[in-house]
Amino acid sequence: MLKALPFVEWDRYTETEPGREYAIYGWIPREKDGYKDFVVLTYYGPDHFAYQEGFAFITSSAKHTHAIADMVRTASEAEDPHNDCIRVESTFPDVQNVIHLK
Repeated sequence: MLKALPFVEWDRYTETEPGREYAIYGWIPREKDGYKDFVVLTYYGPDHFAYQEGFAFITSSAKHTHAIADMVRTASEAEDPHNDCIRVESTFPDVQNVIHLK
């Protein structure tokens, strides 16, 4: 699956349950502003206790959501599988340890 998403620069992963659940983290470069969008690809193995075997994902990339959904095959028949990201500082203004964009 990692090779099937060539526009993602894969970074690291966590092994929540060895052999049963992996969360793989990557970045998608944006040409427009030089920032990167994130993607988290989660694999649920055949012996996972709560989910059927397969992949799920979360991304901040509106541009690549459909391509990722098509590859991961988790998109429902809904027209838009993208869920917009909301900046933390816009909702929680009293939190000091947030990233502020210029």
